[in-house]
Amino acid sequence: MKRFVCSICGFVYDEANGLPDAGLKPGTLWQDVPASWVCPVCGADKQAFYEVSSEKKAVQPMAPIEDAGDMTNLEMSALCSNLAKACAKQFSHQDAELYQQLADWYLAASAPLEDSPLEAELTHDVDALYPQANQLAKEAEDRGALRILLWSEKVTRMHASLLSRMEESKGDMMRDTNVFVCDACGFIFVGDSAPDICPVCKVPAFKFNRIERGA
Repeated sequence: MKRFVCSICGFVYDEANGLPDAGLKPGTLWQDVPASWVCPVCGADKQAFYEVSSEKKAVQPMAPIEDAGDMTNLEMSALCSNLAKACAKQFSHQDAELYQQLADWYLAASAPLEDSPLEAELTHDVDALYPQANQLAKEAEDRGALRILLWSEKVTRMHASLLSRMEESKGDMMRDTNVFVCDACGFIFVGDSAPDICPVCKVPAFKFNRIERGA
């Protein structure tokens, strides 16, 4: 019997035990778990799980970035928005307001988004870039970077899982429901109400913000 772990919240599906509450009797093989089944803790789909005993891919050396180029207005908007949130957490409300004004200006000046293979880019981040970054952080014995990468990778995997579910449902999963975002780690939860505890960073429900329709 094998065991599979959710790469987002750490929930373990054990084939030997099954999941009786979800109609999966003990001994149910992973391949026999319905494709529509989702993690009972964070709602991730089967694609977000990996086998505990599976071997990890060899990490290739990270190629140097020759020319990162200038940031786009949309990227600048996201950066300023994050800085505004960071300032607010440090009670620097005046700086937070100024950064938010910059974020709004850059957002208004940005070009309309074009279709992009976002899901493929997220998969590339998880399969290639995060392993490379983790290797470099380990070699440098940078515990702070390793911790940041841990949470960031979890949220990236969650985003990829959410996009996959939306593609399969053709948007129906977002109908007549709410979307909540964890203010601490960025975890996105789709449901009637926010979870009691964030499955990624473990903060309580009041740390979740409900996203208004059309926001």
